[in-house]
Amino acid sequence: MNRRAFLMASAACGLAAVGAGAYVRLRSLAPSPSFLNTPSPLRLTFDAQRNGRFRDSVITALGQVERALSGTLLLPLSPDNMVDPSGERRAIVHAAVLRAGTVYALFSNWLAGFERPTQMGSISKVCGLLPLAESKPLLLNAHWCRRAAFGFRNANGDRGIASCSTKSMFDADTCIGASDNLAALWAFRQMDQSAMRGKLVDAGIAGVPTDYMPAIAAALGHIELSPLQVLEMFHTLATGQARRCAIVQDAQAAPTRLATWTAEVMAEPQRARRLRQILAAPVFHALGTARHLRAEPVLKQASVVCAKTGTAVNPSGYDVAKVLGLSFVDDSKVPWTLLAMVTSPRPSLPLAGRVSTAAFAPLHRAMLAFTHTP
Repeated sequence: MNRRAFLMASAACGLAAVGAGAYVRLRSLAPSPSFLNTPSPLRLTFDAQRNGRFRDSVITALGQVERALSGTLLLPLSPDNMVDPSGERRAIVHAAVLRAGTVYALFSNWLAGFERPTQMGSISKVCGLLPLAESKPLLLNAHWCRRAAFGFRNANGDRGIASCSTKSMFDADTCIGASDNLAALWAFRQMDQSAMRGKLVDAGIAGVPTDYMPAIAAALGHIELSPLQVLEMFHTLATGQARRCAIVQDAQAAPTRLATWTAEVMAEPQRARRLRQILAAPVFHALGTARHLRAEPVLKQASVVCAKTGTAVNPSGYDVAKVLGLSFVDDSKVPWTLLAMVTSPRPSLPLAGRVSTAAFAPLHRAMLAFTHTP
């Protein structure tokens, strides 16, 4: 893809909001994403004027988050401050809305990072659910145990219980809705670990460990996913159909291997129905990590809702990424997929102190508003 085409796409997606100088520094960090590989002239899949309004809405929402987290946020979110003179101390923001699998609106201040794998915290639990649904489908309807293991703990400091009993076990909806690390680890350990590792690697997932159980990596967020993989996976969870997320009309690339595998898992109706029930819990369960969105009319009226939040934390205990993946089928039977991702450029550079996903509600609601904006 030539430089002019990449510049046009970058500007349309919101990169121009941080200035031309910032573009030069950001562009040097990674090659042009493959989903932009297309001959000139460039034809975007979304309306440029609508995307301009989306960019303004995202910028306004980021400003609201920045003010609300004053003193806790360690990297600036407002576009005027996203890049320092060295080009390194800035938050990376990806905000994408897909309509029927095609980009409807997109903001990114590092478009080249759209296919770059990174840790997304508990988003990885979805990748653990997929092989679980294939190999141990009965566990989707069973109660999970928060048994202590290897000194791991939940975000609230809870280290689990010594032994399992009926009073200390919870259904999968509660465990995934509340993003319980220990319960997920217990469930994922019920699988053959070699087979699980092979499934994750075959799906093109990065960071799958070879020296310890993949169940740990999936439950605790050690594996790595790209924004593109997450978007395609969530679109497939809601629709059962794998589709390439392209922002240019002539892109010929196939869906990611993760999206193809997700479609295979969702092909069995009963299994698909149960997975969708579990993944609705982050929004609608009383303990759901995305329950700040439960009152949104577009989600209350949706026939399908799949969601998962993720927080990546560095060894010092600081948040380095806050992620929301969300897909739903609206009352007009149109599938929508959203990805809201705010992350540090590297784990050693904290994004914020420990904050809840709900702190980014202004961004999430601004994106949801565009699912019924002409």
